[in-house]
Amino acid sequence: MPSKFDEMMAANVPQELAAFGEDVTYTPVSGGEKTIKAIVQRESRSGEYGGGETNEINSIVIRISARNDMEGQVVVNEVEAGNAPDTVTIDGKVWIVQRKLSAGANAGTHKLLLQDAGNDEGE
Repeated sequence: MPSKFDEMMAANVPQELAAFGEDVTYTPVSGGEKTIKAIVQRESRSGEYGGGETNEINSIVIRISARNDMEGQVVVNEVEAGNAPDTVTIDGKVWIVQRKLSAGANAGTHKLLLQDAGNDEGE
């Protein structure tokens, strides 16, 4: 059960995405691409994405809504879980979801590490 803090944070997700987000195309493995807002942190090589390992692949971190599938994506398929990954297109470039960095979606968002879809290293 989400805490009161998480409930208040989740209520602010639409405003936060409207103020700081940009349009991206999210395509779940099941198909049906959709345009959603994402807060994009473009260069993520410094290890700040939460991993102890060296980030040697072209990657970025984004935050998307986890509140529903209209404004974001509730269930995220990631490479790290052994799944065929969802993809995200940003500025015409396709990225795959390498892994979820957030522990859960209680605060209304997912933080995702994306990997360049043209680079098959690290899978």
